[in-house]
Amino acid sequence: MGNWSKSSRSHVAHMNKGDFYESEKSATMCVDGVLRIEHVSSDGTVTVLADSRPVLAGEVVDASFMSVKELCAYFEREIDECKQDDLMMSLHLKATMMKVSDPIMFGHAVKVFFKDAFEKHGELFKEIGANPNNGVQAVYNSVADKLDAAKVSDPNSGQREREKTRSTTRRPQHADPNTPSLTLSLSGR
Repeated sequence: MGNWSKSSRSHVAHMNKGDFYESEKSATMCVDGVLRIEHVSSDGTVTVLADSRPVLAGEVVDASFMSVKELCAYFEREIDECKQDDLMMSLHLKATMMKVSDPIMFGHAVKVFFKDAFEKHGELFKEIGANPNNGVQAVYNSVADKLDAAKVSDPNSGQREREKTRSTTRRPQHADPNTPSLTLSLSGR
C-alpha cells in the first residue's frame, strides 16, 4: 500500500461492538442432514427463513447478526468526528452477504447523516416511498417527484418544501447547501 504520510488526517474506523464479527457463531456438521433456519424476535415471534436446507457432514454452518442500535451509534460518532475535524466521510462496507446487508446498512447511514430531515419528515418519506436503503439519490428522486406533484397544485409549495428539507439536512459548514456532502461508496469481496 505504500507509506502513509504523517500529515494525512485520514483514518480507517470500524465498529468495536454489535457487528457481524462479534456475534458470529459457527458449527461443523457431524452428519448429513437438513437445517431449518429461523429468526426468533425478542417477543418470541418465529419467522422461517429457510424451511429445508440440506447440509453435508463436515460442512461449516455460520450465522451472525448486527445491532442496528450499535451501527447507528457508530455512524453518529464517525459523522460527528468528520464534521468536527472538517473531513469527508467515505463509507465502505465489507460483508459477505452484501446484496442483503449492504443496502440496509447504507440506509441506516443515510438516515443518521440526514437525521434531522428523517426525524422531521420521516412519515412523509415513508408515504412517498423515499427508501434510504435504495441510496441517497432514490430519496432525492422520491422527494423531487412529490414536490413536482405539489407544484402542480400549488406552484409555491415545491420551493417551500425544498427550503424546509434543505434546512434540516446535516452538512459540514463549508459545504454548498445545494450539494450533498456525504460520499457513500460500496466495496465488497
